[in-house]
Amino acid sequence: MKREFISPVAVRLTCLLGMLLSAWPSGQAEVAQPDSADGLFALDNFLEVKIQMSPLYWDRLRYQYRDITQERKPGEAFKDNYTYLPALVSINGKSIGPVGLRKKGLIGSSSTQRPSLKIKFNFAKMGGRYLGLDRLTLNNNIQDPSLVKQYLSYKLFRKAGLPAPRCNFARVFVNGQYLGVYTNVESVRKPFLKRVFNEDKGDLYEGMINDFREGFHKTFEVKDG
Repeated sequence: MKREFISPVAVRLTCLLGMLLSAWPSGQAEVAQPDSADGLFALDNFLEVKIQMSPLYWDRLRYQYRDITQERKPGEAFKDNYTYLPALVSINGKSIGPVGLRKKGLIGSSSTQRPSLKIKFNFAKMGGRYLGLDRLTLNNNIQDPSLVKQYLSYKLFRKAGLPAPRCNFARVFVNGQYLGVYTNVESVRKPFLKRVFNEDKGDLYEGMINDFREGFHKTFEVKDG
């Protein structure tokens, strides 16, 4: 008889989230409408993400870093030293690619061994998407031993009627090496804006060591628009 191995991490995640969410009070309906990517972020869909890329590119990717001590001109945003590199990816056995892959993170979440990652579906083909998405974000959770803080936080925001990314969990492999359980997070890009606001026009900004004080507001980076 064939026996299937169930990861102890998967068991703990399922039990913990089941207890927490069963006790969650009902409240305002979540923001946004269902779309073709809903299943990709379903809690009971424990993804298996397998990435293949040149070992040379993988080493280059994981050793890139952001220098927060870099000098900036007044009103200048941080330079993004992370670059997308070509890769192939499969999600739950379905091959997708070629895609772009880059490192993600700043200080606490930055890692050379199991970095957070961004997958870009329109890397090789303009307008390329997967289930309507142009990107996916895989967070390594190295600052959260429980692995569930981000999921529960975004769930709380949505229960409160606030726009927040969808997310679930993924087992991530790179070139056959198991990196561990990551949080699979909906990237805040135009598809997200279209889903939660019913339009994707205007500007989207990202802040990194920013503030709304005089001399700081121009350091916000325009991500879309």
